[in-house]
Amino acid sequence: MGQNVFQGGSTFSGSISTLGTVIQGNFINLDCKSQDDCCLADLRLPIPHDDKKRIEDTNGGLLAGSYRWILENPEFQQWRHDTQSRLLWIKGDPGKGKTMLLCGILTK
Repeated sequence: MGQNVFQGGSTFSGSISTLGTVIQGNFINLDCKSQDDCCLADLRLPIPHDDKKRIEDTNGGLLAGSYRWILENPEFQQWRHDTQSRLLWIKGDPGKGKTMLLCGILTK
């Protein structure tokens, strides 16, 4: 399933279809038969359940109980029950667990 792509002495080994667009176009997508195919592949809609599973698997899984605190947080509960609130702003430095926190919320 995975293909090797070579560029400037570097090697990437993995599924090209899940790679998407590589920053600065350093790699060639071997799955594209034409420029139109590449464009359509880039425009495909993600499948949220698959993305969530991929994120969890990549990060070693969802740590049980690590997200439960937010479910009891008064600000979170207010947002969750307010029909007028559409935005929940979770902020923090990179690598602090925002994405995994949201994975946990979605699990519940």
